[in-house]
Amino acid sequence: MQVTLSVTLTEIDHHLLNLIRNLLSQNAEIILRKAPVKLEEFDKSLPLSQVMQEMAQAGHSQAFLKDLQAGLATSTVYSNANEDKTAEE
Repeated sequence: MQVTLSVTLTEIDHHLLNLIRNLLSQNAEIILRKAPVKLEEFDKSLPLSQVMQEMAQAGHSQAFLKDLQAGLATSTVYSNANEDKTAEE
């Protein structure tokens, strides 16, 4: 028997390890493949707070979220938007 599993890094947990252990006990050949990353087009019309909220809900680490927010806040997408709002006032 051959089993192919496509997994992401977030799916590697105790349950997956138990599944692999059970398959090995049945002499199964296990092939692990890294699941492809799905990219979505960035919607620059969304406010930074909403982007950060969605990223937090996706389960990303606090360290990643902090770095992401710092990078996006200084990016041309959001820093230009802030400059435009300041100029209007």
